[in-house]
Amino acid sequence: MHKTQLTQKTMRERKTGDSDIAKQSLSQIPVLMTPDQVADLLMVSPRTLAGWRLRGQGPKFVRLGNKGREMIRYRSSVILDWIESHERQTTEGGSND
Repeated sequence: MHKTQLTQKTMRERKTGDSDIAKQSLSQIPVLMTPDQVADLLMVSPRTLAGWRLRGQGPKFVRLGNKGREMIRYRSSVILDWIESHERQTTEGGSND
């Protein structure tokens, strides 16, 4: 598949929620997830997720490996907790109630 087609497919999946990771049941989500898997699950771009990491706005993550060759990973339990912490009843104010 051509890179442009792949990008268009990925963007279409994110808009419609049709990504592979989004279709999995909670029990099938891996314990440690890559940034691409988390981006698919949250239906955002990997670049958005990286920006959240940089600003400390997104879910907590872990760095594995040696300095300079580190891998970013996310615990699936942390992702699910982060999603729950952002649930709202209303679009007004900052209350979770």
